Amino acid sequence: MISRTIHVIINPAAAGGRPLHIWEQVLKFFRHQGITLCPHFTRARREASSIARGLIGSGERELAAVGGDGTAFEVINGVLSSGESQNTRLGIIPLGTGNSFLRDFDIHGWHSAAVRIVEGKTRPVDAGRVTWMGDANLPPAYFHNMLGLGLMAEACRLRHVRYPFLGRYAYHAAFFNLLIAFQDHAATLCIDEGKEFPVRIPLLAVCNSQYTGHGMRLSPVSRVDDGRLDLLYTEDLSSLEMLKLFLQLPRGTHLRHPRVRAVPFTVCEIEMPEPRYMMMDGEVVDSRRMRVEVLPGALNVMV
Repeated sequence: MISRTIHVIINPAAAGGRPLHIWEQVLKFFRHQGITLCPHFTRARREASSIARGLIGSGERELAAVGGDGTAFEVINGVLSSGESQNTRLGIIPLGTGNSFLRDFDIHGWHSAAVRIVEGKTRPVDAGRVTWMGDANLPPAYFHNMLGLGLMAEACRLRHVRYPFLGRYAYHAAFFNLLIAFQDHAATLCIDEGKEFPVRIPLLAVCNSQYTGHGMRLSPVSRVDDGRLDLLYTEDLSSLEMLKLFLQLPRGTHLRHPRVRAVPFTVCEIEMPEPRYMMMDGEVVDSRRMRVEVLPGALNVMV
């Protein structure tokens, strides 16, 4: 039997320190399967990306992210910026507050994710790449789950600032806090090199997978391996209508609303009059102009 060594990048602060509490169980499970885990604990934001790049640069080709969607986001950015993503096998062990991406593969806990990693079968998965129009000095950013603007991004920012103690319900609290007084944002969209058109949106999302947050099926039409991304946005909605749509997210029935748009694309340019918060896989940045494109089959994920 050929032994395997998997380098795992662990965010010890995810979900209030849950990875540290569960780590011995994870280690024991893989040891019984004849697999050695080599842990790399992060100590600062964005460190997971540099660890992943460094490991790949030294010849390692089997990595796993341990934490939530934010940890996976950082590791995936390291993998995709390394130039060796096609030769790298990636696992995700969900021990964070939000573990949305794996729900598309019917994975709901660390044990089922670990079983898939032990099996070692990889699946090609699309990713999104964001380049910053007008600022060539900024490197591209990558996402595997979703990108959000407007109310989604503002709520994500407020969640980190004001409600981290609420865990999986922090996003809900932030959303309700912002809902009543939130104003629409102006933006101009250009999809697949077509005609530009203006929108005024309370929220906009670019989805690669179906789920976000805690059990919210934001984009039921999305598939992680169809070679496209899906643009979802709404216009001209009252706060009450937004609340009703939010309550439909777990079932994914919000797409039936006549003012909800779902548009597949491969390239989309988004421009706003001034910088606004943007959320990628739970990480918040600000930007004014961006180009979003799909990278078909860019990741080899053990799921």
